[in-house]
Amino acid sequence: MQTVEVTIVNENGLHTRPGKNFVRACKQFESDITVQKGEKKVSGKSLMKLMGAGICKDDVIQIHADGADEFEAVKYLTDFVAQLEG
Repeated sequence: MQTVEVTIVNENGLHTRPGKNFVRACKQFESDITVQKGEKKVSGKSLMKLMGAGICKDDVIQIHADGADEFEAVKYLTDFVAQLEG
């Protein structure tokens, strides 16, 4: 399992369009991907669960990937979150 901690820079957090794009990015990978904010851990491949986590600007989250392409997933998703427009 690979884990990375990132800070959300997008004004809208991971809601609506940024969340949808994040989920689409997660679905490109075979690995199980979870997103953790505090004690709340949700699937990165479910928009409803991701939105339910309430991830907002300046929140620090952890992205966990577990599977055959976990290294690639963590790298890609870290870059993806960093490039979300603020």
